[in-house]
Amino acid sequence: MKITLPENVDTSGNVKITLPETATNTSSETVDTSGNVKITRNLYRQPLDTNIDTNIDTAKLDFSSKNFSQSEIKKQNQDLVTNAYKYLTGENVDNSMPFEPETIQLISYWVRTPEQMRSFIGIILNARKDIQADIEEQTGRPITIIMDTEPELQKGITTTLRRYFNSMRNTDNKNKKINSPENYLYISMKNYFGYWYNSEMAQRNKEASN
Repeated sequence: MKITLPENVDTSGNVKITLPETATNTSSETVDTSGNVKITRNLYRQPLDTNIDTNIDTAKLDFSSKNFSQSEIKKQNQDLVTNAYKYLTGENVDNSMPFEPETIQLISYWVRTPEQMRSFIGIILNARKDIQADIEEQTGRPITIIMDTEPELQKGITTTLRRYFNSMRNTDNKNKKINSPENYLYISMKNYFGYWYNSEMAQRNKEASN
């Protein structure tokens, strides 16, 4: 099952600002203190500028990092990571992630940038895809683990991630760092998906035999 991660919005379209033409009326209105409108002669008549560029690009959006300071980028990343559980999950979210908000919020405590968040989620989804392929090869039947409709699976994913982060912290404190956190995450999640599938099949077979 191919999961498309949300991408940044394409801002290649130019926002054009059309400047108003210079007024040719030589009169102007002023209000005196009595509230009456007075019509006075304009002493300076501005010539009509026919060379005004009505397609000025000054409002074109450009969010590249070169336009922001390091402190601004840090604040932007912090906001996106901290609130990821709100905009990446939910029924009304386009291309929403198949995770419960608690899972995304947990990940946000351990990553620093949206890129790290995307990479972390991608490893989990790749682990699911690969265990599905392994199961299909063993059983000869197509298998799709639909995470959205399995509350217990969702809880198990969150618990597995907490165990993973606990291992990361413990090995760090003991100066025994894991060489590849990415590979360790992949193996942990693939093993969990396999365990969940086997438990689910065993339960269904038990219910069918009764």
